Amino acid sequence: AQYRPYSEVAEAVLQALLSSEAGLDWFVLTPPMGFGSYAPGETTGTYQLGGELPLNDAEGKSAISGADYALAFVD
Repeated sequence: AQYRPYSEVAEAVLQALLSSEAGLDWFVLTPPMGFGSYAPGETTGTYQLGGELPLNDAEGKSAISGADYALAFVD
């Protein structure tokens, strides 16, 4: 409940981007749930692009290393 205001603002921004007629070129890079300094992960030099749903491995985990996340951002 404490994060609801933040998610409502994020949803409003998303809807504004989606409905804009200005021809904006934009993207959103959202890290997986298992991303953070507490879980450095293994650098693989690869990443997967997802859609509106999280990508999970065979064990149901969703994670990426900081280096691979940076690679996705730069690409």
